[in-house]
Amino acid sequence: MSMTDYREYALSRSQRAYATAGAAFVGFAAVWLLYRQPLIALLATPCGWYGPRLVAGHLRLRRQERLRLHFKDMLQTLASLLSAGSSVETAFGALEADMAMLIGDPGAPLLLELRAVTNRLRNGEPLELSLSDLAVRSGVEEIGNFAEAFRICKRSGGRSRRGRAAHFGLDRGEARGRAGGRRPDRPEKIRVQAHDGYAVRLRRSARLFRRRLYAAAIPRRRLARAYLVPGGVGRRVRLDDANYGYQVMMRFALGFIALVLLAGYGLQFVQVSRSRGWSKPRHFLFDPMLTLIARKRLWGRIAPKLHREQAALSVLWGGQDVTAPLQRHAAECAAYAYTALLAGAMLSWLADRPVLLGLGALMSALLPLMKRKELNGKLEQRRQEIVMELPEMLNRLLLMVNAGENVRRALERCLERPASARVKTGHPLYAELEAAVTAMRRGESFVFVWEEFGRRCAVPEARLFATTLLMNAKRGGDTFVTALRELSRTLWEKRKAAAKTLGERASSRLAFPLAVIFLIILVLVGTPSILLMATE
Repeated sequence: MSMTDYREYALSRSQRAYATAGAAFVGFAAVWLLYRQPLIALLATPCGWYGPRLVAGHLRLRRQERLRLHFKDMLQTLASLLSAGSSVETAFGALEADMAMLIGDPGAPLLLELRAVTNRLRNGEPLELSLSDLAVRSGVEEIGNFAEAFRICKRSGGRSRRGRAAHFGLDRGEARGRAGGRRPDRPEKIRVQAHDGYAVRLRRSARLFRRRLYAAAIPRRRLARAYLVPGGVGRRVRLDDANYGYQVMMRFALGFIALVLLAGYGLQFVQVSRSRGWSKPRHFLFDPMLTLIARKRLWGRIAPKLHREQAALSVLWGGQDVTAPLQRHAAECAAYAYTALLAGAMLSWLADRPVLLGLGALMSALLPLMKRKELNGKLEQRRQEIVMELPEMLNRLLLMVNAGENVRRALERCLERPASARVKTGHPLYAELEAAVTAMRRGESFVFVWEEFGRRCAVPEARLFATTLLMNAKRGGDTFVTALRELSRTLWEKRKAAAKTLGERASSRLAFPLAVIFLIILVLVGTPSILLMATE
């Protein structure tokens, strides 16, 4: 079976047809808006043949960017596994399950490549050969650098390989920045686009088509009153032969769009109310969209595109089934976007301003992005809470182990401290720790429980703590205490760095409010003086 070549993207017949039709429509609409002549606009439709090339290039870059971002997460996971003392072969064997938990999409390209690398490794093929093949097929610079570094550091293991993995674990923002930019060691290529011949002829002959639409086709008395103007029938409209027909058509189009959107929402709401009963409580925005999105065929198309949201919700919900929360999140995004578009259409129709419809469309595109940013903010806040609290819990565990308690009893004592000493109720770290202790009380395996603890936390520091606990819990004695003390020192350093970052972020956020307060004080102090000078 041939592997995927990420340097090329093959469109299906339907995608090629849609791309051609879309590009032809865009060319037709652009020329028609300029010249208002359908025959002239038809000359721009051949540009649709260039649409599949643009779409294929865009999809190829997006697939490579997705592969690059997932590869960055894989490097962090690989560095954590190697830091815990695992061998390279064992680490690559465990990568597939860990990355499936983080990504959430079983059909992600990186998961397929990891599965292929694992199978080739089981068949006895060298690991560096599989990585070199992936580097050639991916066309991603970071993967090529990692494969080259792995080939150089072959059989070295330990700190050298962890250093290489950490070195190539670029920041997510930097990886996105490189997706559309050029490589620093190669000169930028200058592309020169040739002018189309028929476009030049259209530009030269544009003076022949300066007359506006319906300039002399609509008589004055026949359309003396516009019945589509909001505010009452019979409202006078300025009868300008140059733009009257265009205004009537635009007003009719805006009203039609607003009525279609409103009717669609009303029908969906009535259907939801009939299915659930009129007496049951319901949400006016989310429930109709939730019922629409939960349909099997529609959800089958939407779900693969929400793999990032699925991964974030899986971490926030502790690795449980997130189908219902994911549908709720998608319904909220769709409801906000639909409401913004409906509001823009209604306002543009009532105010006779087509630009308001474009503003509503822009808001409908930005609101789902804001919801995604809010979800990522919750995930980042959860990670910071775990990183900030983990050193304190580790210090208490170390104190109890030094006092003579065994590991399991010491972990239980960490949950028995007074409620006033906790940071807040429902802290994610203590929730996962309580789930792990409860699982051990039920008789589950100690190894399985702490492997699940590291996966549910989805934080490298928590995974490192679980791995250290698994490796040294059975040994006990000075080795276990020394490992915990070294881990505690490392986590305290990370907590100091995180606290410093939070302080700098808070100071930068206070800069604008302080400037506004300074201006208000300046106005309050300076206004009486200026008024006094004016009276004198």
